[in-house]
Amino acid sequence: MANSTRREKIDPIWWAPVLLVIAAITALTALLFSGSLRKTVPLTVISDRAGLVMEDGAKVKLRGVQIGEVTSIGSEHAGGANLSTLKLKIDPGPFRYLPSNVEAEIKSSTAFGAKYVDLVVPSADAGGPKGHLPPGAVL
Repeated sequence: MANSTRREKIDPIWWAPVLLVIAAITALTALLFSGSLRKTVPLTVISDRAGLVMEDGAKVKLRGVQIGEVTSIGSEHAGGANLSTLKLKIDPGPFRYLPSNVEAEIKSSTAFGAKYVDLVVPSADAGGPKGHLPPGAVL
């Protein structure tokens, strides 16, 4: 019984497929975590200022619920004034409920806290909804 024909180890031919499966799972996890596979709708907000603490990845909220985030912050010179340009990406589910007359405000949660973009829907007394906001709109 000293010569057993049964092997105690895994055959080396199986190490390559196991390694490929582990690499594929790792890559998929990284893509899901970063949000690269999530569909979003682009919006642009042009403001006279963005604040000192506004940064990429800041929240975009509608009625206190996060519906997107800020992807980039830039500046442009128009009409003798410097304006801040914020590029937003909004989740498609809540986006379909945004009216075309939605307004954007830059707010802060505390006096020293990070800033966020708050989308405000005007009340029915102020004219009510005027149709749906198109993708890529400028607020």
